[in-house]
This record gives sequence, structure tokens and C-alpha cells, in this order.
Amino acid sequence: FIPPVADIAGMLGLVTLAVGLLGLGFALLAALFNLLSAIIILSVAQGCMALVVVLSLMTGLEQDLQSKIIEQQAELRISREDGAPFDDFDAVAAAVARLPEVAAASSYAEGEVMLRSPYNRQGGLLVGIRPAAHAAASNLDESIQTGDYGFLSDPDAGPWEALERLEAARIEAAGGVRVQADAASVDVEPADEPDALPGVLDGDGDGDGDDGDAADASDDGGWEDPSLEIPRLREEGAIPPAVAPALAPVAEDAEDEEGAWEDPSVEIPRLREAGVIPAAIPAATPPEGAGEDDDGGAWEDPAVEIPRLRDAGTIPPAVTPVDAPVDDSPDSPEEPAEAVEASDDADEPESAAALVPLLIGAELAEVLGVPLGARVQVITPIGRITPMGQVPSVLAVRVVGVFFSGSYTHDGRSVYAPLDRVQALLRIGDRVHGIDVKLVDGDRLEPALDAVRRTLVGLGRPELRVESWRSRHRNLFSAMFLEKVAMFVGLLFVVLVAAFGILATNLMSVLDKAQEIAILKAMGSSDRRIARVFMIEGLVVGIVGSLAGI
Repeated sequence: FIPPVADIAGMLGLVTLAVGLLGLGFALLAALFNLLSAIIILSVAQGCMALVVVLSLMTGLEQDLQSKIIEQQAELRISREDGAPFDDFDAVAAAVARLPEVAAASSYAEGEVMLRSPYNRQGGLLVGIRPAAHAAASNLDESIQTGDYGFLSDPDAGPWEALERLEAARIEAAGGVRVQADAASVDVEPADEPDALPGVLDGDGDGDGDDGDAADASDDGGWEDPSLEIPRLREEGAIPPAVAPALAPVAEDAEDEEGAWEDPSVEIPRLREAGVIPAAIPAATPPEGAGEDDDGGAWEDPAVEIPRLRDAGTIPPAVTPVDAPVDDSPDSPEEPAEAVEASDDADEPESAAALVPLLIGAELAEVLGVPLGARVQVITPIGRITPMGQVPSVLAVRVVGVFFSGSYTHDGRSVYAPLDRVQALLRIGDRVHGIDVKLVDGDRLEPALDAVRRTLVGLGRPELRVESWRSRHRNLFSAMFLEKVAMFVGLLFVVLVAAFGILATNLMSVLDKAQEIAILKAMGSSDRRIARVFMIEGLVVGIVGSLAGI
């Protein structure tokens, strides 16, 4: 690429103008000061300019990070000391929202999950929110890049069928494969192939797609079914026919070859008939009434014997535990433990139209390779206990929006879904992990912090703590403060070098003005007055250089 002549001439003109202005500046300084003083002034200006620019950049970076953090998370956050979920969060959020320092309060539940797409898998942080309340407490609704924040509360309003058809056409045109993710949220056992997804066409013809092209695979790399190809090659004579395996000889006597396996149901009766092993001993028939009297070793069914002994008065009747209140009313609320068990509805099958909506960060969407409307699986290790062990829970979701906040950590890690579905997936019942509190004036952080703490104490919730955004990100901003101090000290040495240059200039001026100094002394001037002249000269050089740099 060759730039036009006009662009080259323009760049040369700018360089010439810069050189001319620099020469003009030197000339003006030389007219007021000598050449050495002009150089020292420029040195001081350069040091001060570097110091101001670097500190300004560091301060701007700190303020930018602060604004991004406050946009993603509110200024204050209420949670437990141990990070466990807590209940009765609606009453706490309502009481905090009534404070004059508070603008909004939003409850959330979060958990570490793994997101799996047809192309990749990546860890993330699943956050359950109430869309309306969270929009008032953060700027998530304003950072949506594609999609709509409203789809989080009304997922059926999106054009998902059209997007799926477009995605299928794009994949077919690219010669790829299409993955039909499960539309159900189920507990699954670990697959033999961890990289396989339900309904994936791997190339072996086991997927949901058309297998017609698989049979026409190329001879130098295409996969072929051995059960079809081996008989065909044998018919064509390309490979020899199959050789029937030789039958193992059957021994006439009871002794067989060492290591040969025999069917016990056949061999044991044969060996008993041959007298090699003794005959089976018949099981003893229990005497009549063995289940009524305790003979010291007879087994009795507790489900039958315990009620019989209670009816006979041998053992006392069953007593209801004191700490387990009984409420026969049909409207009695469920216990918290039952609320957790009720969260199994996350594993109920659902239709494709009822997929859970999900907001995903732009960086994470790029890693997973999922566009708007794509289906993704959210996997959490919190699952059911089965005879095969703990089985993880899988939730099928649909990407209804992609947000971009400008923070790589947030965009590459966080995903948002409705609060009730996240509670069901994490099996925490009707509880949350915290409450985000947005303030009316973010600069009045400490007064608002004290007001929220007093409110929690008044509600009788001393186990809840209140953290500000500064305390949550204390390590980050402490590191940035130390970096700013280090940069200030490093650039201060540049200014110190220029200050020594001013001292050297004064010494050179004293040597250069020796005759003038002698004349002044002959006229009766004292050494103090003569020294004051050179001090004023150095002070003027430093002030002019500092002002020029700033």
C-alpha cells in the first residue's frame, strides 16, 4: 500500500512545523535567558509533564475501574459472613430500600457452574436476579449489546424460531454440524465421552442429522462401519474369509483345563451326580410359631412385631418428638428442608418454548461460540444422590441477550438468569446469597453504610454483614495505589535531575559573571545580595519550567 502524495506532503509539513516551533521556543528562551538556562527550563518542563501525565493516567484508570465496578455491582452488598444463603430476604430488602440514602435494592443468588455449548465448554458464575429490581440497582440493562433485557422476564417474546433457522442455514452452508441441545433440565450420568453432547452428529452416524453423506466418505480419511465394510470386502475377495474358531475339547472326567470357565448351573449338578462334591444340604424348615417367640436367633419382621408388641403392652407406644410440631391444617407452610427438596423441579422436563432465558457476557459468548438464540447447557455439581453416586444437575437455557460492560473479568465469567430458576438449580429453596444496594449519592458511602448496618440490627439480623465496593475490591485498589506511589517516586527522580541542572547552571553563571561580581563588590554590594541575584535566577528557571510542564 502506497499512501497518496498529499498524505506524504501533509506529514512532512507537520514535522517541519514541529521543528520550527521547537526552534522558535529555543530562540525565545535564549533571548530571555542564556542557552544553558533554556535547556534547563526545557528539562524541568519535560520532567513535570511526565509526572503529571503518568499520575493523570493512573488516576483515570482507577476511576474507570471504579465506575465499571459500580455499574456491575451496587455500592453496598448484604450477605452472610460465611457466604451461605439466607431466607426472609424480601423483608430485609424492603427495609433497606426505604432508607433515604438508598436508591434501590436487588436480591441475588449465585453459584459456580460450567457452561457447555456445541463447540466448547467454560466455567462461569451463574447469578439469579429479578430483572426489574436488578435493573434499578445496576446498569446491566444498559449494557446489552445484542438481544433485549426484557427477554429475561418474557422469553417467549423473542424471535427464537427464526434465529434457529438462520443458525441452521449458516451451519449447513459452512459444512458443519448442528447440535440439538436438550430442551429438558435433567440429571445426567457422566457420559463415556465427556466431549459429546446429546444429539451431536460426530461423524459416526449416531446423531440426529442425515447419515446419507457419511456412507460416501472419502477413502483416505472417511469413517466406515466395520459391520458393513468387512462382509463387503470379503465378498469382493479383498480380505480372506472368516475362520471359524476351533471348539474347545470337552473333558470326559470332572477335571478341566486350568483356567477354563464353566457354567456353575451346569457343572455343579454334574459334579454332584459324579460324587466329586457332596450333595446339597436342604434348608432347615422353621418350626411352627418360630415368628411368635424369641428363640434367640430367629429373625422377625420389625414392621409386624413392633406394632404387635405395642398392642400387647410389652413396649411403650410411639412418642411424637417435641421439636417436631404437628400442624394438620392444609395451608401450613413447608419447612425449609422441604423447600430445598421442592427445588427438584429444576429436573422436570420442559418444552423447547420454555427454555430458561440467559444473559451472557460478550467474552464468554465468544469463547463458547454461541450467538443470540442459541441453546446452552448449564451444569452444576450440586445434584441428586443416587445409588451410582452424586449426579450433577443440568439446566437447558437459551441465550436471550449478550451484554458488554468493558470489564474482561465480568464479561468473560458472569451469566444471568431468573432468580427462581437459579434457586431451583442450586437447590437452596427460597433463599438468596445476598442483596445489592444502590445508593443515591455514591460519594456518601460511609453514612449510608452505617445506616444500613443500623437497619439490619433493628431487624434482628446480626448475622448479615454489609460490605462496600471498596472493601470488596480492597486488594485491587491497594495494588493500584502502590503502583501510583512507585510511579510518582520514579518520575520524581527525573525532576530531581532537572533541579541539579538548575544548580549547575547557577554555578556556571557565577563563573561566567566573575568580572561583574567583582564590580558589584567594588561598588559596595555584599555577598548576600549578590547570592540573592543568582538564587532568584534559579527560582525563575524552576518556576517557568514547572509551569511549562504542567
